[in-house]
Amino acid sequence: MVMEIRIINTIEELYSLELSWDMLHRQAAGSIFLTFQWIVVWWNIYSLPSYQLRVVTLRHENILIGILPMFLETINLGMVKIKRLRFLGVYETYGEYCPLIHPDFKKEALQASVAFFRDEIDKKHCDLISFFRFPQNSDFMQRVIQELQSDDLYVSYTPHCIDRVMMELPHSWEEYINSLSPNEQKMLARRSRSLFKNSVELETLQNSEYTEGDFDDFVRLHTASWTQRGMRGYFGSSSRFEKFQRNIISLMIEKNMARLYFLKKDNVRFAGVSMFYSNGQCHFYLSGLDRKHPLVNQSPGKVLLSLVIKKAIEENYMIFDFQGGSEQYKFQLGGKQTAFSKAIIAKKGLPLTKVYLLLCMQSLYRFVFETLWENTILRSSRMLSKAVKNRSNHHEQ
Repeated sequence: MVMEIRIINTIEELYSLELSWDMLHRQAAGSIFLTFQWIVVWWNIYSLPSYQLRVVTLRHENILIGILPMFLETINLGMVKIKRLRFLGVYETYGEYCPLIHPDFKKEALQASVAFFRDEIDKKHCDLISFFRFPQNSDFMQRVIQELQSDDLYVSYTPHCIDRVMMELPHSWEEYINSLSPNEQKMLARRSRSLFKNSVELETLQNSEYTEGDFDDFVRLHTASWTQRGMRGYFGSSSRFEKFQRNIISLMIEKNMARLYFLKKDNVRFAGVSMFYSNGQCHFYLSGLDRKHPLVNQSPGKVLLSLVIKKAIEENYMIFDFQGGSEQYKFQLGGKQTAFSKAIIAKKGLPLTKVYLLLCMQSLYRFVFETLWENTILRSSRMLSKAVKNRSNHHEQ
């Protein structure tokens, strides 16, 4: 079979792919994170001068049968520069990232993909290839990694690098409820009754019902749920993350591929969930909760998520994706443990030495700025400031 391989380097060329990308996305039953819209919005917000588009299209008889959504990142370490080939979308906006392949052409797409990745390294277009946050059960990615293993290539594959929780949805709500533990069934029933007895309402925002003010309310709740525990939360940590979410939710809601859910009492929202939908899959993305609300002891966050699951079952969705993290409530609501994987490919010799240098510096950065600064110093400072403020308010009263 003759395969045409083309590399897209400009945003204009990328936009020209929209219709054929959307068709392939449906044929491949791709996740929301591999939609044309998600990828383009991410690039428009997160791209830097040191990034270069490197989207690879695979065609057979002028029909798009595969996309490798990549970009080339140049990392300047002073006297050393490293070029890293990565999946578009991996930075800051968590999700799953991997090639988009037509199910009828996996063998041919595999050969073409491996040839492309091998050429990128052999021709020194990049120093390393980084596959990150691809599904652990991706047979295609595992085959790519196996094919790239050779005497002259260093391949590091980590099947389980980030916890992920997912579940297959049953055909009915009754079947779902019966699959939960007896204690969980009773808790959900009791607390749902209590919330709605207290005049709590479920609000679903989709299509024309959504406004920018609704997103502002969601940001408020999400941020409050973290700051009340001494942390900043996703929106407080990055203005680009908020800009991305604001743009992608607005765009996807118009396409009926995103929704915001709220619980409210007396017209005041106190719990929220953002969801994305694509090809029979529901992706739980973010939540928010006012932990100072009088009804917080009735588990409004879990009740709201159970109502979202109920709606998904009624609409015949097949998969519910709790995304990264192994929080207990995900398992209590029926989730099963799986994972995201990662792999690093580089040429042995001097290029590999540069890769080791980069990995060491990344580890040091994560320890100093994420573990030590963010999670220890800043969190302790916020908790101390909150305690002092609460004590001051108590004395004033």
